[in-house]
Parts: sequence; structure tokens; C-alpha cells
Amino acid sequence: MHGKSWRWGMVADERIMAVFCLVDVGYAANAFAFVVDLAERRMLVDRTALGMPWLVRAGEAPNEGSDARFDGGGLHIRISRARGATAYGVTVRGKDLEIDAELDALDAPAELTLIAPIPGGPLNVTQKTTGLAARGTIRAAGTVHDLTNGFGGFDYTNGLLARHTAWQWGFATGAVEGRAIGLNLVAGFNEAGAASENALWLDGSIVPVGRARFVFDPAKPLEPWHITTEDASVDLEFRPIGSHREDRNLVAARSHFVQAVGTFEGHVRHAGATIRVAGLPGVVEDQDVLW
Repeated sequence: MHGKSWRWGMVADERIMAVFCLVDVGYAANAFAFVVDLAERRMLVDRTALGMPWLVRAGEAPNEGSDARFDGGGLHIRISRARGATAYGVTVRGKDLEIDAELDALDAPAELTLIAPIPGGPLNVTQKTTGLAARGTIRAAGTVHDLTNGFGGFDYTNGLLARHTAWQWGFATGAVEGRAIGLNLVAGFNEAGAASENALWLDGSIVPVGRARFVFDPAKPLEPWHITTEDASVDLEFRPIGSHREDRNLVAARSHFVQAVGTFEGHVRHAGATIRVAGLPGVVEDQDVLW
């Protein structure tokens, strides 16, 4: 009953961004997918499904040989990568929604993998991947878009988590001023000990950064979020376009979940240099769950 696992992913280019996720909480399955028009700053499609645990398989490993899927409630998601292959295949089907994409890890930077103790729960493993070359087609609400010069990323998490878990999270991947960049920041989770999953990816290298702080109004998640790190490596404003929300009370389990999609603006610092960030696509998340 402590076991929780999920596969989350995103693909984006300068015009459009799609997010897809499947979650196995042991006694239930959950999935969602949404698409946003970055240029017009509007949400195109937002779909979600909830069902029995046999509808989902997050998998025991995230890389070669992985095959994660959800199928039920009008939503189908599959993320797979054959052994010996460098690319992940992504298929999403839902009402007014079709995603057929390939995310290639051949020239991507190394993944960040963290194994951490969890207060109130034994252990968690997470792997974050950015800088995947993305190509394919996204169909959403009558709009057809071919991904060109796209980027993709993943979050794979598999752990024995505490019954009460809460966090804020931010993730992005793309390019700024011709440089590949990615970020993963979290507060309230995976923070035991000196190591954390807070990091930047710059020009193919992983750069650890300090503890993250998220300043926002939980009642108004579509207003700007301010995100910083204690070592001053990150100072960003997140400007939401839309959000996917799930608030459930199932008596034995309760959840508050908001994932806002939009763009990051501001700057990051590394090795004495300041890098301006503008229009970087990504998400922020506020979650408080009793599971």
C-alpha cells in the first residue's frame, strides 16, 4: 500500500506543449494529458481518467526495455523504449486528443537519478531526463501541429512513500539563446541529507543547485509563481497559461493536485555567468495528498 510509481513526460517546441502522465498508487490508477498553445497562450485540451489498478503499468525501470501504459476511462497513454534503441515512443489517445511522438536520447545529457530516504516512508527512487530531441504530431481540439526542433523530458518516480506527502515541483526543458537548458526543482520532497533532485542542465552537463523555494498563492495558481534557490543559482518567474487540477476526497484517500503549464522567465547563474531565461516551456506543481 506504500508503493507509488508514475511516468510523467512533456514535449514542446516554440509553438505548442503537451504533457502526459500515468500514475500507479497501488490500489488505484490515474492518468492525465493536456495540450497548450504557447504562442496564443491558451489551453487546447485537458483530459483525465481514474480507474482500477490493472489499468496502469508504470514499470520497474525508466530506460531501455521500459514499457509504461494506461488504458481506461477514455484515455490511452503508452511510453515505451525497446532494448538497444535510443528513442522513446509516445502515444496518447483521448477525446479530441492524439499525440504520436518520438523522444530521442542519443544526444541528450545524462539523466539525474536520486535514491533517497523518505520521512514516514522507507525509500524513493526518481529519475529526471531533459534535452531529448522530440519529433512527431500533436492533434488537439481540431488543431494539427508537427513538432519541429522540439524538446522532451521525463520524470520517473518509484517509491515506498509516506501516507501523507506534499511538495511543490518545477520542471522545464528547451533552449535559451541557442543553449540547451533544463531544470528540475522541488520543495518538500526528496530533501533528506545533502543530496537532492534540484538541478540545472546546461550545455549537456548536470549542475546541482541549492534548496528551492516556491512563492505563490495556492488559491490562485494561475497567477505568477516566484521560484528561487538558496544558493542564488535560480531566480525565475513562472507565468501560467492554464492548469490541470484534481481535488478528490475518497474518505480513506484525499488529494489536492494542481499542475500549471506555462513559461519560465528570469535568470540562472553558473560558474560566474548569468544566463537569461525567456519563454522556457515547463510546469509547476502543488500537491498535497493522503494516500
